[in-house]
Amino acid sequence: MMKLVRSLRAAAHLDRLRILGLCANADLTVCELAEVLALPRGHVMGHVRQLARAGFLLGNEQRPQSSYRLEVRQSLCRALIASRYHCEF
Repeated sequence: MMKLVRSLRAAAHLDRLRILGLCANADLTVCELAEVLALPRGHVMGHVRQLARAGFLLGNEQRPQSSYRLEVRQSLCRALIASRYHCEF
């Protein structure tokens, strides 16, 4: 039960929902996310870390900078993104 609560708290922020939406479409670095969202990199990095700890994002160490993508197996994440963007996975 507490894991679900932590996951919901991690997703319960407008900027983090926007990050999830962007990462649903492409692998993006923190710098790329910060630029698109017009937010400071440190602010975005904190959100990305929180989303990764909650299991919403997966890191990709293949690039010079880590990129992140949506973890589509996370059913809560699928439901949140689908409801926000009116789509299905």
